[in-house]
Amino acid sequence: MLKHRYFPRYNISKLNISVEITSNDGIQQGKKLRIIDISFSGIKISSAQKLELTKISNVDISLGKNNFNVKVGPIWEGLDEDNNHIVGLKVFFHKLDNYQRWLRFIKALDILVKAKHKSSEPLASTNNSV
Repeated sequence: MLKHRYFPRYNISKLNISVEITSNDGIQQGKKLRIIDISFSGIKISSAQKLELTKISNVDISLGKNNFNVKVGPIWEGLDEDNNHIVGLKVFFHKLDNYQRWLRFIKALDILVKAKHKSSEPLASTNNSV
């Protein structure tokens, strides 16, 4: 068992970022989704309704002004303390441009988190545990 993640998770649940996940494969299905945390290799999403995720799907993810077309696959699912459905998704890149922009986005988020940790209350936090 890994004691630390290869890529840190960034808790973005408190950030003022509009998040939309849409897919032709039925991921959103009219459900309100929220990204809880994000890392280089995956995202954790939350929904008041159960998400039917059984296969790798093409999705468009909008994080503020950044839009990414990626493939995601379910890794795990469960319920949080408020009985919201949560799902861990592995992110796969099928276009080099999306990979490079995602990497820049994660690096920028890392710089933002480190800068906030040095100054005041953190805007987003990292979670390196498994």
